[in-house]
Amino acid sequence: MHQFHPSFSLYHSGDPSLPPADPSKPGLYVRLLCPQRGVRSTDISEHGVISVFELGSRFILDNLQILPWQSRLRHAAEMASLLHYLEFSPIGSLVVPDMKEGHLVMVNDSLKLIDLDDVNNLEPECGPHRKPKDTCPYGLRCSRALCEGFNAKENMKNMNLLVFKRLLFPTTFPSHIVPDIGQLNADLDSLKLTAGELFAKLRELQDRAVSLK
Repeated sequence: MHQFHPSFSLYHSGDPSLPPADPSKPGLYVRLLCPQRGVRSTDISEHGVISVFELGSRFILDNLQILPWQSRLRHAAEMASLLHYLEFSPIGSLVVPDMKEGHLVMVNDSLKLIDLDDVNNLEPECGPHRKPKDTCPYGLRCSRALCEGFNAKENMKNMNLLVFKRLLFPTTFPSHIVPDIGQLNADLDSLKLTAGELFAKLRELQDRAVSLK
């Protein structure tokens, strides 16, 4: 599997109200990535990606905890959707090795991830030729000499520590969904859920909360 090299072609939306995309200001823009078309090579370093820039604003991550609980559920669903996209992106399962507060911005009241320069689609190698200590983490199976699913687990672990624990603190929710939020936290800590499963559970909680109003 090839290393993801961010050799970007820049695309601007054409909206005259937005300033030109400026990669020198990573805190202000969100990069949305998709493969360039018209290049047949499967090597990401050869065909590159297209990045789309949007104007966003920084915020203090701990302030997520004081948002209305409905907003926190929505933001958690946004992050679950992002993790699902990273797992099944057109350029392979992607991992964000350096996920931190400065890499999140708010765009039109939605959470977005920025600074994707170190994103890659490499998963750890494994197999009979490897040392015993090099067995796959997270209890993953070795498939085609790679620890299949590592990137998704790593993203989920890091997103949980950085974002989900702030958005989904159980006692800050209405009593009728506190048990479900508590179970979600337990499942996130044990990495039992896929991003798709997490998204579905969060949407179910959102729908139930609306129906009980």
